[in-house]
Amino acid sequence: MFGGEGDAIYGVSQSCYRDFGIPASLANGEHPDFTIESIFPAFHEHNPENLKAQGGVICTLDTTLLPQNFLIEQESESFVSSDDHSEKDLE
Repeated sequence: MFGGEGDAIYGVSQSCYRDFGIPASLANGEHPDFTIESIFPAFHEHNPENLKAQGGVICTLDTTLLPQNFLIEQESESFVSSDDHSEKDLE
């Protein structure tokens, strides 16, 4: 979940971890440097109006520098839902 103000990322879903290896722990407030440009390096090269437009823009998701730039702990084989705080097995 991206707030748009200050480039902060406020949440990472289970599918972001499963499909792209982005752990939810990066968005828990302990990594203020984890911003939208951490995973979309060319994000601000696009016109802000185009980002908001219905057609949007194409940005490349790049997670190759995450382990180098952030101390990432291995996520467990379960995912804790922020809605109900129960553990759910990753598929």
